[in-house]
Amino acid sequence: MPGSVAVAKYFTNHRHLALAIASSGGGIGSFAFPPFIQMLNEYYTWRGMFLILGGITLNICVFGLILRPLAKVSPKKSHQKSKNNKLQQSFDRKNLKTKMMKEERVRFLDRHSYLKILSFYVLMANSFMYQFGASIILGHLQAYAVYHLGFTTQNAAILYTISGVMVLVFKLLHGVFANISHVQIFRPIYQYIFFYAIGGIATIFLTFDSQYGVYFSSAIFGMSYAACGGSLIPAIVIDISGVESFGVAYGIVLLCLSIGQLVGAPIAGLLYEHQKTYDAAFILAGTMMIASALIMIYPLRTDLSPSKLNKQIEINIEIDLKNNEKRTDFDPISVSSFREAEPVSNVQ
Repeated sequence: MPGSVAVAKYFTNHRHLALAIASSGGGIGSFAFPPFIQMLNEYYTWRGMFLILGGITLNICVFGLILRPLAKVSPKKSHQKSKNNKLQQSFDRKNLKTKMMKEERVRFLDRHSYLKILSFYVLMANSFMYQFGASIILGHLQAYAVYHLGFTTQNAAILYTISGVMVLVFKLLHGVFANISHVQIFRPIYQYIFFYAIGGIATIFLTFDSQYGVYFSSAIFGMSYAACGGSLIPAIVIDISGVESFGVAYGIVLLCLSIGQLVGAPIAGLLYEHQKTYDAAFILAGTMMIASALIMIYPLRTDLSPSKLNKQIEINIEIDLKNNEKRTDFDPISVSSFREAEPVSNVQ
């Protein structure tokens, strides 16, 4: 998450493409690590495997040090010259203190206005539902392939590799297409709905118990999952919340994703224990993923419609202009109350 927030703040132009490139590393890990983890487990048992993976993960700290915060742009200081030993401008410290106290009392909802938008809550529900279904595939696909389709453990791990390759490729493609936002069908919200829906359909196809079909479903699932962890969700969150509030808003969405991922796989396990088949679990997963796509039609028709977004852009521009005007006013904090008078000539 911090990486996505940093990229979103660093880039204004081609932000979607930058987010796609930054998140594509997850796709590399998805297809490279399953065979690697399987090998570590065979050679070093699960204790050694987790020790090595923990050491690899610690290297993320090194890259985190490179993500330096952007320097804040401070308003320019205003220097007013005195004439004939008279202070040109004055201010009331009492009024200044009152104004500062009022600014500190700004309500939380005013600073995070996206919490007043219904579409944001729809996105939260969408994130929970999709990750609920996706976690069933991530948690049970290998067991399904081994115990029901007769795959070896190594061949079953290849299914995750196929998904990982598709995640890598389509994360980049999502960003490239989203960068062409003037084409209607390439807008992030359209891609988001489409790929979530086909991911759910591919999941339901797993109930056909086909050895060749499971490869196809794994590939389609990877295409769909790329929409979840790539540039599309950040783009939609920014459209709803704006860049300044993106960090908190994106964190809330990721919390919903995490909750869905936490409960999905265990519920599928309970269904399997009861029925001794994965059919009900895969149908539940596919239905949740398709439903998560369908509910996003509401934001598409309301807050994320082109007319509404254009209006929001105009409002943001007006706010920025007003802020710039305020910054050019006399700033009593940055200007001394009294300045030394310039020497005045008394020659008539």
